[in-house]
This record gives sequence, structure tokens and C-alpha cells, in this order.
Amino acid sequence: MKFMSHPIGVLLLLIGLAGCSRPDVERKIDWIPSIPLGIEQAEAGQALFVYFRASWCGVCEQVEEEMGRTTRVADALDGFVPVKIDVDAQPRAAEAYLAQAVPSFLIVDRRGAVRARAIGYLDGEELADFLRVAKAQ
Repeated sequence: MKFMSHPIGVLLLLIGLAGCSRPDVERKIDWIPSIPLGIEQAEAGQALFVYFRASWCGVCEQVEEEMGRTTRVADALDGFVPVKIDVDAQPRAAEAYLAQAVPSFLIVDRRGAVRARAIGYLDGEELADFLRVAKAQ
């Protein structure tokens, strides 16, 4: 405890603890497993954020790591119903929404119309920006 009795020691300890803190704590996304369920759960004026992925898609894994690493995406999802679709498990949904590549991200209104689309890898900031722009429209 001799270390703690010195002001410089206390200062170094506080600086070390501050460096260990994570301002961006993970926030779990509660995914809906299908577009019809998402539409059913959507409230008036609320759109769906539909994420098409595949279990074999390495880029999809990177996107999901990015989504889990930061609260930016989860925060930007406020106001959307998040839907995650595996294209191999739900090929008709992928065909109906023209998700010909994974990952694909769509904003879908309650009538099922696509309002925005992005294809390919988006990092957390790009994905949050996509959601913010779609929300503003």
C-alpha cells in the first residue's frame, strides 16, 4: 500500500483505470427472424432495418463483430424494427427483396416497400450513418 500513499502513485493508478474503461459498451440487438414478423411488430410510421446475411459469409461475420463492438449501430437502430435474414434459410425472402449479395441492408416500410439499400461491408460508423440518413427521410 506504500504505492497508494504517494500522490503520483494515485495519479498513475487513476490514469491506468481511465485507459481501461470502454465508453462504447456493447448493446444487444434483439433481431426479429422474418420480414412478416417485423412488419407485424412495427408501429405506425416505423420502418424495418433488414439485414440479409449467410452463415458462410466472412464479411457478414465482420459486420456482426462490428455491430457488437459498439453502441453506435444499436443506438441508430432506435425507431427501427431490426430483422435478420439468413439467405440460405429464407431464400424466398432474399429473392423477393432482391438480396443477390450478402451482406445486404434494407430499409423496408410497413407495406413491404424498400426505401433504402446498401450492399457489402459497412463498418459500424457507416452502418450507423446509413440508418441515420434513412431515418431522416
